[in-house]
Amino acid sequence: MARVRRAPLSFVVLLGGCGFLGTRLPATNRVLRHASKQPVLEAEEVEPTSFSMVVGGPAAEPQRKVAMITGASTGIGLATVEGLVASGRYSTIIMAGRDLQKHQDAIEGLREKMPNLTQPVELRYLPLDLASLKSVRSFKESFDEVCQQLDTLILNAGVMALPERKQTEDGYEYQFGVNHLGHFLLTNLLMDKLAASGSGADPSRVISLSSSAHQIPSKLLKGDLGNLQSDEYTPWGAYGQSKLANLMFAYELDRRCRAKGLPVTANAIHPGVAVPDSKLDT
Repeated sequence: MARVRRAPLSFVVLLGGCGFLGTRLPATNRVLRHASKQPVLEAEEVEPTSFSMVVGGPAAEPQRKVAMITGASTGIGLATVEGLVASGRYSTIIMAGRDLQKHQDAIEGLREKMPNLTQPVELRYLPLDLASLKSVRSFKESFDEVCQQLDTLILNAGVMALPERKQTEDGYEYQFGVNHLGHFLLTNLLMDKLAASGSGADPSRVISLSSSAHQIPSKLLKGDLGNLQSDEYTPWGAYGQSKLANLMFAYELDRRCRAKGLPVTANAIHPGVAVPDSKLDT
């Protein structure tokens, strides 16, 4: 039997009639696992870094939409995925985040919770760490390999009121880097697909999870752009500043799309009071 070391891995497992696909991206070699669970090719020290599961009925409608959401393994993000699935409008939902196991558990939980769907929906996890701009760019490459369109982008993931100041991989204050800068870059990288997928009658949508916490006093709230790094750090001040940046980004993105005639709308929402998994292990 042939052996390969650290090869890209793709495998298919049947779960109660539902297809489950796992992939290390970019997937150039494919390994088929039979019912006996014995692989045709053995791959040493390789784990899947992305996977998908199809839930629902057997007949797909190719005209249905593609959505992508960050931080979708728990809380508001997971509830949003459930709502998207139940809407019947989406054939594929990309769940982006850091923790593969949490997303696998979340997708399995949705499959068990929603056993009677009449239309299939592919739930696919792709790895994304918003604290790393390199990871955001790698996510874009992975996304391009599996999706040719994007109709709805939901910027949900975030961290909240970290007690001590810390920095992202790129040296930015962590809350501002994760909540705003990572999402800012992600949206810009995906704008081509958003614009190509929308129309005047049915535009693509970018939805930013902001917060009424944008009203917390901060330098940015006073119009001062000189302290976005929150050098004089307070947990809630830095959080409020990042949420204000989310709000300002949504307004400006929508204005620019309208000015350029792009079929993309941008909105920011305050989800209400919730208890999030604010450590971004999602």
